[in-house]
Amino acid sequence: MIKELQLLGMSRNEAIVYWALVKSGPCRAGALIEELDIHRNIVYQALEHLIYKGYAAKISVRGVWQYQITEPGVILSNLKRHEDVARSVIEEISSFSRNAARFIKVHEGVDSYRRYWSAALERVPVGTIDYVAGGNTEYWSEFMGKSYLDAYWKICREKEIRWKTLYFGVTDAERKFLRSAPLNVEARNCTGPVPQAFTGNFNIIHDSVILHTMQKPPRIIEMRDEAMVPMFQNYFDILWHQAEAIL
Repeated sequence: MIKELQLLGMSRNEAIVYWALVKSGPCRAGALIEELDIHRNIVYQALEHLIYKGYAAKISVRGVWQYQITEPGVILSNLKRHEDVARSVIEEISSFSRNAARFIKVHEGVDSYRRYWSAALERVPVGTIDYVAGGNTEYWSEFMGKSYLDAYWKICREKEIRWKTLYFGVTDAERKFLRSAPLNVEARNCTGPVPQAFTGNFNIIHDSVILHTMQKPPRIIEMRDEAMVPMFQNYFDILWHQAEAIL
């Protein structure tokens, strides 16, 4: 639990003292010092920080000062405030970085691959179309896992993201997945011989081209380049107009 509390924004000492308060209930600082075998100054400092952040309160019981945790929901409220601040900071940074140098970045490994998709959508405008060439949407959804996929769909709904998906061979299961996807989807299938199964896609979304593979280790090559986007968009459009509608 200490590591989890640290991930939520507490320092290690704050997390240790907070968790001790959770387990002990209201108590004096001396009881915490004795239980934790931590220097008294560190315990008092951690308690002060927890009070400042709203995680703990100091109360007088018959003239004796005791400490106790506040409503646990404060943890979520603080995260929400931090999220709002983070969005504001991101917008401010973006205003200075619109003309930043083009770059190519590799995201490798399962966690990095999954996190990328939500992060990518956070920065795109409302109503953005995600052009997908290669299909594999059913396999991709299984690979993402429920929690990451739920977060992805949530952002899609909030930002009214749409898919234009180009398949090179489509299964009945993928047709079913496309019909059940909680966003606006157009899909077409390029007919003709396909030499081998596709294990990845390229996507064109906003100002980036994304090359990705779901083979192990999964990886994404993100290319943010104003010259690359229209070039790949031309390839996509040519294939799209030659393909047959699925949905």
